Amino acid sequence: MRSHCIPVLFLAALFLAAALPISAQSNPSAVQGAWPLIVGGGISRFNMDFPAVSSSNMEGPTLWVDWVHIPFAPRQLGLHAEWRKLNLNPPSAAPQLRSNSFSGGPSYTWTFSRLALYGKGEVGYGSMDFPPFGGYSHDSRTIWGVGGGAEYRIWNSVWARADYEYQWWPDLFVSGGVHPNGVTFSLGYDLRTIHRSY
Repeated sequence: MRSHCIPVLFLAALFLAAALPISAQSNPSAVQGAWPLIVGGGISRFNMDFPAVSSSNMEGPTLWVDWVHIPFAPRQLGLHAEWRKLNLNPPSAAPQLRSNSFSGGPSYTWTFSRLALYGKGEVGYGSMDFPPFGGYSHDSRTIWGVGGGAEYRIWNSVWARADYEYQWWPDLFVSGGVHPNGVTFSLGYDLRTIHRSY
């Protein structure tokens, strides 16, 4: 009984091996970028603008994403979102100092071959820990920011970015609030270079 199955299995395997290279189309009907997004991450160095401390420069990680080529919008217009945590190297006079922020908003990009320049405006949420003022050592609020920078394509899908941002944290510590500002150096990966075939 088993010997009768061997030729049938052999023929089935031969048919399957011959059929695998065959496809309904010799070429895809369309090729499209997978996602109109650029994602990245890097390190930020910000002046925290903390009152009564002569130098409040701190560092920390930043993650960001840009949505480019929004349907029915000018090609240069995009949306930018970022998360930043500043918790490294707090000043010795304020060792508890740290902040987290998440913000986003519109961006406008001018592209020149491998170089791109951009500006951005943001609104978001920020929280800050600081040395106690009585029992007050943490606050959170809506924050605002503006900034811009330059990016350079160092490889097909990889961009190096230098970014400057100025923030407003209204009515924090003083009547005018504080204004953290600083730079971020990061690398981004362009997901538009991943293609889908149809």
